[in-house]
Amino acid sequence: MMNNNYTNFWNDIQVNNGVVDDDFVKPKVDYIALAGYRRAIANFVNIVTNRSDIKVRYQKNGDSYTDGKVVTIGSKIDEKNFDHVVGLALHEGSHILLSDFNFLRQLRHNTPQELIMVGEDLGYSENQIVGHLKNMLL
Repeated sequence: MMNNNYTNFWNDIQVNNGVVDDDFVKPKVDYIALAGYRRAIANFVNIVTNRSDIKVRYQKNGDSYTDGKVVTIGSKIDEKNFDHVVGLALHEGSHILLSDFNFLRQLRHNTPQELIMVGEDLGYSENQIVGHLKNMLL
């Protein structure tokens, strides 16, 4: 059996002598990983829209949506749900690519008053009716 005396120098580094590492506590949020996840998600949005001017905003909870210029992701991002958040981002990016935002902005003005009245008779407000129409169209 061969004795490698030269490698013993490096083996001393791996011995935990309690001087440096005992007090290390893993942070609750890995900010480097989070920055990487956010950068990757923004890249996916740029790829699906074929545009580099789309901004991506993040909030820890709430709805995910877009106005055609900004994608807002309403979800916690970590390694466990990264694929789901990418799916949300791609979904919202697809809205930018495929939705007619001018039509949606004018939806209330283009909705027949009779339809608004039927919805109000059922107990919905005008804003709720227009919101439901938008959801059906998207």
